[in-house]
Amino acid sequence: MNTPTPTLSHQDIEEESLLHIVCPTQKRLLPVLLAGCWCLMFIPAIARHLSGPSQDYAYAWLAITLSTGALFAILLYRSYVFRDELCIVRGSSAPKAYKFLLSAETIRAVRVLPSAQAWSSEGKLESLGLSDGRIEIETSTQSFRFGAGLDEYSTHNTVNKILRFCGLN
Repeated sequence: MNTPTPTLSHQDIEEESLLHIVCPTQKRLLPVLLAGCWCLMFIPAIARHLSGPSQDYAYAWLAITLSTGALFAILLYRSYVFRDELCIVRGSSAPKAYKFLLSAETIRAVRVLPSAQAWSSEGKLESLGLSDGRIEIETSTQSFRFGAGLDEYSTHNTVNKILRFCGLN
């Protein structure tokens, strides 16, 4: 079985001072099923309402339906296009090309959070492809969640690589 592994690259900055991690897409099935059901149910209803005589509530119903469709489009984007990305830099040579950049010196701890149970709110968000990931990175100022799209094995490997890069246990 081919397990999803994050793309790890050390950029061409002196002495491998940048760790760039890109997680694979999540590819969740639930957003696809929900969007498919939305298409099967609401597109014929929209066509029926737009072709018939104008009613007072038709435009409100149309706005609700289109906003629901936009929500499903966001869920599909998050599940099939979005990739969680993290850059950790050693020293002061930080490139400006990356949006989310952490300094290795400020990272205090990196840990794997437990798997969310299916009935919990975190588990429901994960099944929709909206989770923040199971890796928690604690810095001197705040904590960050990372690793959306990683399975159990890849999560532990990624944590070990971050710990080795930052010089933590």
